[in-house]
Amino acid sequence: MSEFKDSVDTPVDKKRKFCDITSPENISGFIVMLRTALKDPAIQESFKGILKDATEVKKLKEKVITLEKRIEDLELRVDEQDQYQRRTSATISGVSETSNENTDDVVLEVAREIGVDLEPQDISRSHRLPSKTKPVKDIVVRFISYNKRRMFYRNRTKLKNSSRFKNVYINDHLTRHRQHLLFECRKAKRNEQIIDTWTSDGKILVKFKAPSGKETVSSITSLKDLFALVPALAPLNANGGADQDSDSESSDDSVASAMDFSAALQAVSGDG
Repeated sequence: MSEFKDSVDTPVDKKRKFCDITSPENISGFIVMLRTALKDPAIQESFKGILKDATEVKKLKEKVITLEKRIEDLELRVDEQDQYQRRTSATISGVSETSNENTDDVVLEVAREIGVDLEPQDISRSHRLPSKTKPVKDIVVRFISYNKRRMFYRNRTKLKNSSRFKNVYINDHLTRHRQHLLFECRKAKRNEQIIDTWTSDGKILVKFKAPSGKETVSSITSLKDLFALVPALAPLNANGGADQDSDSESSDDSVASAMDFSAALQAVSGDG
């Protein structure tokens, strides 16, 4: 070996050396050198540390997944409570804003247009919702009773035949989370991935075609629910799997690889 190092290498010599290294004799020598190196206590301790770290990383990732699930559950509970507090509210969109307007009067005018008997005392409060994106801000109205709100909401379809309130719509007063969820559902409908979507008392409803071919209506509270109904909507990572599942599998693969490598090193560094 020392003679090889001391000699002057030509391109041809280097090529020959590469061929010689792959010979059974040199491979056998390399294995002997590797076994000797792997018996070094410092190297063995380093690898034990790597294996321990890989196991700890797996445990931490599992803990993170558990905590993320708890946070998601808490967020859904808070959202449910927030939406319940809006059960006597509705929004009116598309009504042009005027100076010194009284939104209560606007609500009463819309109610008369759709044939709902509504008095000023039936309104708890109303106002325009701030918006950075909508040129015409929505009006949110809270009614004194749920029954008044239900009558107002049920007759909303009569606005389709109104000339005075053309392009004016009455909707559920949704939480921000449910607004985003409804937006995604409507996008799926435009892309013909679901049949229809709408809201009822703050619930997001989706009509879709089940694997059996039957049209089915289901209530959803999160994007996970939507992805479960229509798997084609679920975001995929580069490997074609769901992101969270991929993270978990990646963690398992890392630890498994480390253990496989440990077994391989033990085999190489053995006496046989």
